[in-house]
Amino acid sequence: PEPSAISAAMRSPDVPGSGQPVRVRNRFLVGVVERGVKASRIGVIGVVGVLVVAGCSGHPGRNGSVATTLPTSAASTLRPTTTTSVATQRFVAATDFGLTFDHPRVWSESRYRNSSSFSDLIVYVSNTKLHDPCTTTHVAGEVTTICGDPVTRLASGGVLVSWSNIGYPHTGPEIPHPNMTIDGRPAHVSVSEPGDCARLGAQETMTVDIARPIGNHYEMVACLRAPGVTRDEALIRQMLTSVRISG
Repeated sequence: PEPSAISAAMRSPDVPGSGQPVRVRNRFLVGVVERGVKASRIGVIGVVGVLVVAGCSGHPGRNGSVATTLPTSAASTLRPTTTTSVATQRFVAATDFGLTFDHPRVWSESRYRNSSSFSDLIVYVSNTKLHDPCTTTHVAGEVTTICGDPVTRLASGGVLVSWSNIGYPHTGPEIPHPNMTIDGRPAHVSVSEPGDCARLGAQETMTVDIARPIGNHYEMVACLRAPGVTRDEALIRQMLTSVRISG
């Protein structure tokens, strides 16, 4: 299929469409006390004295939005819908995560320690000033860390991209319903308007899952706020075509 057809097929408002719904994964883990440290992710909810930690990915997440996607049989290599000439720089995490890609030079990289049993934040890329997404408190000898978003609200024209390594128990293929191939790996790409990124004031959420050859998968989530959403989505697609996976 032509890139424009692929783009149209993946896009829909946040209402059920005629296509295949986006996979929505709710990842949970139980916080445990180890050496006096109680780690948590995103939010902490007390349940019968046990901390249940939700949203383990440490990136712009999902709220159950539904987007139309291509059927698996239509999977193809991702190509940008348009070509935008901008200066780029190379992000390299080959040693730790086997991942490299190009992004616009005006989008800065921010790395924070944000890991759980099921996920590791690799990097944020944004044209917005970010802060550490995690806060730590000390109560009665216990250290509690809660992680959320690295920005409260995107400014006009703001872009927030997160890359994470995701690994959790499951059966079946790592990417159950691929509709793209990125660097030769099965991938699932979807676009929702506004999607989960609405909480940051964004008009569009683009989510990409890419299978790793060693198991687990990468997850990229891009939050785009107007004006310039079409341009920025094209830049995201160019970034995805530059992805190289080594492990």
